[in-house]
Amino acid sequence: MNILIRSLDQAHKEVWKYANIMGIVSIGRPGAEVPDGLDPDHPRHLRLEFDDVWDDPAHNFSHYTRPTEDDVHTIIDAFDAMSKAPSGIYTHCFAGISRSSAVAFIYHVMHCDDDDLAIKKVHTVRVQARPNPLIVEMADAILGRGGKMMDALDKGVRVL
Repeated sequence: MNILIRSLDQAHKEVWKYANIMGIVSIGRPGAEVPDGLDPDHPRHLRLEFDDVWDDPAHNFSHYTRPTEDDVHTIIDAFDAMSKAPSGIYTHCFAGISRSSAVAFIYHVMHCDDDDLAIKKVHTVRVQARPNPLIVEMADAILGRGGKMMDALDKGVRVL
């Protein structure tokens, strides 16, 4: 299945074109604008709001909204409904680099069961992808990957 990883600017220009044929995962900062065409009541559209933060002792992210395990469970659960979308998954965040590429990574791991191949697929679609490590770490635990997603993420980032 096809997956598109986009920025908010790209989503504003094109999400309406894909709204009826793709599952859409839209991630933004709390209270941020939502792209035209995104319908939160649509069974294949998902809007989540959290900041692009991760566990890093060098940064103080305490005043930001962190992604939660509930958010990651919601993403994983949404893929069931979205798997019925005829043209794949469309995911975006502000820059199309971290949160949305983490969503794409989760999707590929769930569908190919090869974490190294999954991260390569993400980088094939979005060369500048840097999946959010906090989201990946939670997905790794929820999906019972035993650290394989984090290992693939580390290898994938080093290759770039």
